Amino acid sequence: MSYIREQNNPLIQQLLQEHDRLGVDKQTERQALQRRILFLMTTIKMHELEDERNQPVKKTREKTSLWSSSFASV
Repeated sequence: MSYIREQNNPLIQQLLQEHDRLGVDKQTERQALQRRILFLMTTIKMHELEDERNQPVKKTREKTSLWSSSFASV
């Protein structure tokens, strides 16, 4: 789990519990909580993707078979 996810997970859980405690008749408040939760989760995912993008890429040697390399010069 990423640092940003660990940091915000308790807040998301709190919002989910608050959402679950609200009655069905409080639709506006429930939707507001849903938007906050979605915003937090989207922000976390954006940070994770940005971190992945900024990490150095390991270069791997491309595997080729002797069969394909022997015909490359033909």
